Amino acid sequence: MKKVYFIGLIFFSFQCRFNSTVKIGVIHSLSGVMASSESYLPYAYQIAADEINRKGGVLGKKIEIILADSNSKPETAAMLAEKMITQDHVSALFACWTSTCRKALKPVVEKYNSILFYPVQYEGLEESKNIFYTGSVPNQQIIPAIKWMNEFGFKRYFLIGSDYFFPRLANIITRDVIISNGHQITGEYYIPFNNKIGRNIIDEIVKNKSDIIINTINGEDNIEFFRAIDTLKINGNKIPVLSFSISDYELDLMKDISREGDYSVWGYFQILENKENQEFLKVLKKDYPSIKKISEPFLMAYISLKIWANAVNYTRSLNTNEIIDNIQYETMSSPSGPVAIDGQSHHLWKKVYLGRVNAQNHMEVVKFSNNLIKPVVFPVYKTKKEWGKIKAEIEYR
Repeated sequence: MKKVYFIGLIFFSFQCRFNSTVKIGVIHSLSGVMASSESYLPYAYQIAADEINRKGGVLGKKIEIILADSNSKPETAAMLAEKMITQDHVSALFACWTSTCRKALKPVVEKYNSILFYPVQYEGLEESKNIFYTGSVPNQQIIPAIKWMNEFGFKRYFLIGSDYFFPRLANIITRDVIISNGHQITGEYYIPFNNKIGRNIIDEIVKNKSDIIINTINGEDNIEFFRAIDTLKINGNKIPVLSFSISDYELDLMKDISREGDYSVWGYFQILENKENQEFLKVLKKDYPSIKKISEPFLMAYISLKIWANAVNYTRSLNTNEIIDNIQYETMSSPSGPVAIDGQSHHLWKKVYLGRVNAQNHMEVVKFSNNLIKPVVFPVYKTKKEWGKIKAEIEYR
């Protein structure tokens, strides 16, 4: 087996040497329940690839994107990843929105010693030599968000999320933070994908005198949820919603629903006024005029490809281990502010911003961190072993 694998490596190196392009694999949900959030992310990789190619590409070759639709199915994403690595000979993968999808790809990239960039905020509690996580972890999103809500005087929290891994695990952390501050959880519900939001759930939010709703619903079900509470006149000025997956992009999909007064927390908002963001938005408007609104995952997808390309050109090689070693020391300025790869955890140091929806249904930044926040992948109030047990219980429920 070792001999065959060695011959395969020689063949792959031979191909890379004489091919005119360097291939990368992009796997996202272009259809299915996650398409509303995820289907426009491939444009971010194309913008980055175009920019890199104009400057000479990687190793003097142009980046070629191999794009595939996971149809919002993790098992499909895993199958596509294996095909891209073994048959298309991609040099890296850029993929997934949900944690379920990422978890399906993890054993694939580890088996073949490939590289995966994951651009979305998530529950943390995971590290892999072969994965770079450019989205936020709880201490860069959930925990500062709850701290800010406490400052605003909210004390009674209702938790609602999609019924899968990320919302359940994220809400364990959310619940711990709320209770440690002496505040209350008034209810907790999980909605299977593509299910209606029951009137009984909304009635309980009101009946239990909730101050604020913590929303970890993902994909198209967010639209259903906000329509349901809007119909019953639950708006941001009455009982605001704090979301971890709603940005100007999602608000633009709900133009007919006014969410003034709601909150969202991310590592990036389109309204940021720094020089890098203004230049990025100018390019977007000029070259991709159909894309009006973007989110942190969109930006992190763009940044991910830039980070990988920088490491390849610095290393002068497509060798996975050499690239990983060099990515670990990457820092760069970006539209969200400066970012840096944490060499130990493969997550990003980054800033966090709290947005509030204004009367025009756009996000305004009302709070932000002054400094970059180091990613704490395993919240320190439990050990890694304790977190591992909790993860296992959720995975096999």
